[in-house]
Amino acid sequence: MSFIYREFGHIRDRTHGFHFQVAGGTLLASNATQSAGTGAVLIFNGGTVAGSGRLANSSITVQGGGTVQGGTGGSTTATNTLTTGAITLNAGAIFRTILGDLTTGNMLADQRASLIDLGATVLTKGTATSPYIIRLVDDGTLDFNLVYTVTIATYASVGGGLSASDFTAVAENFIFASPATIDVNATSLTVTFTPTPVPEPVTVGLIAAAGLGMGRFIRRRVRK
Repeated sequence: MSFIYREFGHIRDRTHGFHFQVAGGTLLASNATQSAGTGAVLIFNGGTVAGSGRLANSSITVQGGGTVQGGTGGSTTATNTLTTGAITLNAGAIFRTILGDLTTGNMLADQRASLIDLGATVLTKGTATSPYIIRLVDDGTLDFNLVYTVTIATYASVGGGLSASDFTAVAENFIFASPATIDVNATSLTVTFTPTPVPEPVTVGLIAAAGLGMGRFIRRRVRK
């Protein structure tokens, strides 16, 4: 594994316990087989836990501005899945998922998304409750104006009364054609959405100018 983090306690090897916090950096898990250790992982504002490795014996608490990201994008295979223990979300916690689709017009067969797999553990609310953020990142290959349903995380159960209304979806490198639909069911967290391009600055400027002109026209009409 490779780590960039602020540590307390110790890490001796993959079979011994560890207890550390991630703040302002990234813990990148890349171990393909056994879990990297046991103990609490605390992610603070600006910190990220990511990768395609295994932290299956570690409980993770995500504070506001902290991020958990499955893999690095590019595949729906196990090599793009971060395996963890139970995850507790506090207000402002972020799940970040990288998305892609290499076959034009085919939104299912090769849809790519990074995944967070909690295995036989629980996704739950913390003491500071929602909203929690799902950040969807286009790797540059999404087909615009197609409907996608993407699994963000899988788990054995949810706790603390966690529901879809606790989450909000945010788009990166694209915008939503209409509001995204979030579903929290018994074993997975999913988002259904339709991506559309981010308007060019010139387009935005023209729309703003048109709106300003219309406003002036209306005011003139009212004055008359």
